[in-house]
Amino acid sequence: MIRKATEKDVISIARLYDDVIDYQSANGSYMSWIKGVYPTKATADTALALETLYVYDLNGSIFGSVILDCIQPEDYKNISWITKSSERPALIIHTLCVDPAHMGMGIASEMLSFAKKLAKELDCSSIRLATNSKNTGAIHLYEKNDFSIVGYNTALLDGKINCPRQCFMEHVID
Repeated sequence: MIRKATEKDVISIARLYDDVIDYQSANGSYMSWIKGVYPTKATADTALALETLYVYDLNGSIFGSVILDCIQPEDYKNISWITKSSERPALIIHTLCVDPAHMGMGIASEMLSFAKKLAKELDCSSIRLATNSKNTGAIHLYEKNDFSIVGYNTALLDGKINCPRQCFMEHVID
């Protein structure tokens, strides 16, 4: 079940961030995240306070997390998005992650389906995100879920991590 996170979930989410970074580091991934820099417990705390933090909860265990909001990072202004209308916001995906022990079970796709439903409820024009252009697993996941690559550019992740050649993707809401 995907639900809004609660204060009691934050420690599990912070641990999940670290577990994903450790897993990716050990398996040659190209994530832009840096342990202790971004994402951290503070990232989860901020999103919790804004009520934009969601978890994939299975029988009381947190196996995934995502931040969904309509706040576009500054770097998004330089991208030629498919949707141009300023009348309807875009839903932005941040820090989508799944417990490494449960990867490949469809959890990330379920979370993306949830984001699509939320975007419709919020009357958003699209869903947007950025991922490292060398993170082919993430790019494949998003393409499989009807996201299109709209461009590449340098980004400053959370204002802390310089990410050259970020891949920007968008899903248009029907």
